[in-house]
Amino acid sequence: AYLYLIGWYPNLDGDNYFRILGSLKPLKASEEVRYLTGTNSHELKAALPEDFEGDESHEFLMVLASKSPMAFFDSENSTSFHQRLDDLGRGQWRMVQLAYRIVK
Repeated sequence: AYLYLIGWYPNLDGDNYFRILGSLKPLKASEEVRYLTGTNSHELKAALPEDFEGDESHEFLMVLASKSPMAFFDSENSTSFHQRLDDLGRGQWRMVQLAYRIVK
């Protein structure tokens, strides 16, 4: 699988998705290896922009796994992103989301 880490920040820019990491090293399935273990450590920090006017921001991290490599972007319109996934075919990818919020 090819793994991509994507961010969506609806309180800051709800129309676009942003690439955080992509692609992580592809994995080859085998009978002996049934899970992914980390070989590199990555630290992610979340912070609000200094000019953010609200008290909190709801954000999402998404892990996208695809069977084949995908050309990726620094940012992409949500409509275009979902159209690319539809064109790829639902059987070719999976995505999970983690919702969180940042509070001032």
